Amino acid sequence: LYGLVNLMDRALAAAPRVKAPALLLYGERDEIVPKDPSLRLWRRLPANARRTQRRALYADGWHMLLRDLQAETVLADIAHWVKDPAAPLPSGADRHALAALQKEGEATECDESESPSPGPEVELAEAPPPSDQATSADTSADPGPFFGC
Repeated sequence: LYGLVNLMDRALAAAPRVKAPALLLYGERDEIVPKDPSLRLWRRLPANARRTQRRALYADGWHMLLRDLQAETVLADIAHWVKDPAAPLPSGADRHALAALQKEGEATECDESESPSPGPEVELAEAPPPSDQATSADTSADPGPFFGC
């Protein structure tokens, strides 16, 4: 558990430096990963990378989005995003994500006080080095490519 918590902390700290294309998917019924930290990570992604980074929030989605009842919807969104990262998702999950961020009052401005100290930009998601302590164990408008912090 210690290693997993450290990994999540590192991902949150690295978010402002991620400039690679990304489609971030989250199921609102996820009982494994809490919603608030997920939205916090979304807000910390760099504004200048939003053209190729899109957030998708599935109201009826659970933790394993590709294995639940709406897997076809999620797969269609992924395929659509791969073809055109700047286009709206067919399911509207990106608009639902925008609405969730707006509800939290964070859709257009980031809280810079939460940002970690500057670091190098991250081309691709970086895995942390192995740890000795790790265990094995909605709106109808198109949000466009620039939304959320």
